[in-house]
Amino acid sequence: MEQNQETLTACPVCNAQELVFYKAITDHSVSKEPFRIESCKNCTFLFTNPRPSLKAIGRYYESENYISHTANTKGIFNKIYHFVKKIALKQKLALINEFDKSPTQQILDIGSGTGSFLEYLLQNKVASEGVEPNDNARSIAQANGIKVFKNLNEVEDKKYSTITLWHVLEHLHDLDQYLNFIHEKLADQSTIIIAVPNHLSNDARKYLDHWAAWDVPRHLYHFTPKTIQLLLKKYGFILASQRGMQFDSFYVSLLSEQYKGSNKAIAAIKAVIAGFISNQIAKKTGNYSSLIYIFKKSN
Repeated sequence: MEQNQETLTACPVCNAQELVFYKAITDHSVSKEPFRIESCKNCTFLFTNPRPSLKAIGRYYESENYISHTANTKGIFNKIYHFVKKIALKQKLALINEFDKSPTQQILDIGSGTGSFLEYLLQNKVASEGVEPNDNARSIAQANGIKVFKNLNEVEDKKYSTITLWHVLEHLHDLDQYLNFIHEKLADQSTIIIAVPNHLSNDARKYLDHWAAWDVPRHLYHFTPKTIQLLLKKYGFILASQRGMQFDSFYVSLLSEQYKGSNKAIAAIKAVIAGFISNQIAKKTGNYSSLIYIFKKSN
């Protein structure tokens, strides 16, 4: 069993070694196992520790409910998810165009899943390619004519004007490898766009241990605006802007209600209310259920 898990002895953000227990969270969606979250006493960063090794993590993604790697549109939940995703794709492209003024945009999407975002970019004549280690998801993207690499080593030797990670950073075992790679692949003043959950949101406070975006052990790290800026600063990136993902509060609240035992109809009603309240509070605090961070590579 030991070879299937790893324990961090230092904080991934500040490298401090004084780590304290924060809380235990159950993997509600797949294994039903409890996982320990620890906090860095120096910078307050939260991370799952110990965690499954890279070799062992795969089985924790084996769920029909984990739909980011599928193109499944069966059932009302998936239909709503994919309808909202179409709106989100338009918003993502608008965000890239707002911050990436390069006359020859080159986009790399890390953790591209089945390639829907890349497909949308290509439809809008934006040069783009992706990285996706999941064989099934990658094969779906490639079948649609999208260029997707299996790992960082396969990525072509060129510079990108924007690199995106949509709910991906929290899943990466080797932050150092990925963030150094991104820094190398971006020209000065180019853009990195990162979306991650925010456990300071009102829906996180409401659902506590049932908050779906803890999503242990798949989520290895649990960011706040403070800790993600500390992390990215280490690799030469400066925050340019921060935006809320308003759809996420509804999606996360729906899953959270189901984890608490509500049936789907009741869960949907409660999720609409909880998501709305969370977003209204976030308009004042900035703490949306998920946040998009736009960083610029410093000179």
